[in-house]
Amino acid sequence: DGYPHHDPKRPQSPRAVRALAAEGLEWALGRPVSKSQLKLIERCTAELPMTGRLLHVVGIPHRLGDDLRIGAILPCSDVERWLRAVGWPGTKAQLRELFRLVGFTSGFIHVQVELNETIGPKLALDFNIAQTPNDPRWAPFGKRIVESCGADPERVSAALSWVGSRRVRLPSDELPARLDQQLFFKVTSRPDGLEAKAYLCFHPRYSLL
Repeated sequence: DGYPHHDPKRPQSPRAVRALAAEGLEWALGRPVSKSQLKLIERCTAELPMTGRLLHVVGIPHRLGDDLRIGAILPCSDVERWLRAVGWPGTKAQLRELFRLVGFTSGFIHVQVELNETIGPKLALDFNIAQTPNDPRWAPFGKRIVESCGADPERVSAALSWVGSRRVRLPSDELPARLDQQLFFKVTSRPDGLEAKAYLCFHPRYSLL
């Protein structure tokens, strides 16, 4: 599924995550975050299943507010239970529609929610369907986000064509390199509709093949 897993025998400590978030966010934002936000971050960590983990807690300063965004990776089968446990106010239909767009309901997925004094209704799923361009799941997914999210078909096609791996020769290096091109999508449900974003990633490495 493209995401790292942690040792289930060593779950994250909610109190340690809270302390780290408090220090890191104060450095990043130039101000301390509220105790209620830190309590929510601790709760989001505590409610994760044994195989889940909190990946990030970030500020959203461009919105000129105090909202924070958290990202957690957990099994698809545990997403709804976790969302209810942390107080997400959305509906089953909202979550069902996101999973319909994603196209799979097993394995692990990256879930993002936003919070202030409470968890907000905005929900996003961040994922990578496959590492290979000829995987048969890419085309149906592209069609779904065109139909449901209003995505531009040409831009979707361009994003899907990014997936692959190729050898490159850099003038400054004697050894050949391989460029692995990965594609991640984020589908987001908010009160005013659905949105899809593509993230084009690349990982260069030395390779003789």
